[in-house]
Amino acid sequence: MPEDESLVHIFAGIPLEVQTTPFVLVAYDKPTLDYVLDNANQVQKNEQSMTMRTKKGIEFYLTGNENVNGLFTTRIQL
Repeated sequence: MPEDESLVHIFAGIPLEVQTTPFVLVAYDKPTLDYVLDNANQVQKNEQSMTMRTKKGIEFYLTGNENVNGLFTTRIQL
């Protein structure tokens, strides 16, 4: 494998292929976001995330690292 080859297809693709229950995927950069958008179907667009569906039919939330804290409305307070 060439040293300059992107590994986005491996690291972003694994959850899309193997998850069997709903999950959250955080895209930390534009190439990862683009990969996921190209390889999953958008179900609903929310203010800070998108509800997506893998090719196997598993729903997941897609968000960026700047919005991940706003994704969860319930937080545990100590």
